[in-house]
Amino acid sequence: MKPKFLSPLEVRLIGYQSFELLTPLTFENAKFVITVYPGFDYDGASIPQALWHIVGCPMGGLYSAAACIHDALYASRLFNRKTCDKLFHEAMIASGTDRSLAKRMYLAVRAFGESSYEEGEDLSKYRNLVKIDLK
Repeated sequence: MKPKFLSPLEVRLIGYQSFELLTPLTFENAKFVITVYPGFDYDGASIPQALWHIVGCPMGGLYSAAACIHDALYASRLFNRKTCDKLFHEAMIASGTDRSLAKRMYLAVRAFGESSYEEGEDLSKYRNLVKIDLK
């Protein structure tokens, strides 16, 4: 089965580079159906501002829905970091992101995402907003 998003990304800006999900966002691959529920807040793709003119801004690219899924998986810790990053890459490809850009963004989160994954917050808040269904 080809990975795909089952719903569109719908967000509203709630602060400088801070967004709130307004409707459920669902991504499906051969193993899982991942749903992120309204109320999830995140910062879009973590692209340094100096690279926005090269890569794109945190929101608005084809990778935006994949960034939401990735941030939700990091926040909920329902998967290990490597799995979260692989799902990010897979979701970017599914959303139509250029394969070369998707690979570069995947390599960036592998190289620099550890501190974001390790930062601890109240995970119960996020686990209530993310659902993983096994197929």
